[in-house]
Amino acid sequence: MILSSLDPVSLTLLSTLCFSIASLIFTDFSKLLNPFWVNAFKASIGLVLFWSTVFLFQLTFQVSWQSFFAFTLSGALGLMIADIFMLKAMSFIGASRMLMFFGLQPFILGLTSYLFFQQQFYAHHFYGLISIIFCIAIISFENFKRDGHFNLEGVKFGVIAVTLDAFGVLLTRYGFDHTPGISPITGNAYRCLGAIAMLTCMQLVYKKFDFKSNWLKLSRLDQIKISFGASLGVYFALMFYLTAISRGNLALVSSVVIAAPMFAAFFECLRARKWPSLYLLLSFTFFITGYFLLKN
Repeated sequence: MILSSLDPVSLTLLSTLCFSIASLIFTDFSKLLNPFWVNAFKASIGLVLFWSTVFLFQLTFQVSWQSFFAFTLSGALGLMIADIFMLKAMSFIGASRMLMFFGLQPFILGLTSYLFFQQQFYAHHFYGLISIIFCIAIISFENFKRDGHFNLEGVKFGVIAVTLDAFGVLLTRYGFDHTPGISPITGNAYRCLGAIAMLTCMQLVYKKFDFKSNWLKLSRLDQIKISFGASLGVYFALMFYLTAISRGNLALVSSVVIAAPMFAAFFECLRARKWPSLYLLLSFTFFITGYFLLKN
């Protein structure tokens, strides 16, 4: 299988590229409809595609009860609740700026993987964290200069999203460790199952959307666009990412995700046919600094 020949860093870069493109689509539709609907749609697409792959290629879906619990809870936290906050943040501050918050993940995962998985974590990672904090501060200041306020709602939602997603990653690694040899595709299938279960509970309580009516509001081109985005951002991105998580060091793998804002910013500027702002370039400088500190 092609995935087995790729190293964790290459897999993570592929995942990041897929998700960066998809994030622009998710941002557009989060503004057009709402983040809750977009997240429900992409989780549903992921559920269908992953379980179809499991049965089509006759992959084993037998896992230990610890792995089942870890994968489904990871999906509920990381694919549903965290992504709702992420999409909400994207609607406030844009895709590339939201994705910068994932620079906090290497610190979170480095510390927790040191405590729970005995993976190495060094003091210079704290300096990397400081660089990422400066990066986030610059984003907030840019929002203040542009909108007259710091857009703290977007910052708040971004931090919550990244923290919840980090716990989802830890649970996923726990799931792989307790069922050795399980396919990342199967792990993703169970995660999507957990996400849909959480979605069902939230819909019963909050009744946030009418799934069918929102779908019918979209033009045929928009339906194709959101379906493509969901396939790219959930199925392919998660398949690459979970394969990397199942093999590599969590702090290193998550630090590679820092490339996401650069990919997203490039596509945003390309689509808008404009140069990136000086604030964005300065934030990238701190971002890259934090990246190298966190990855070493």
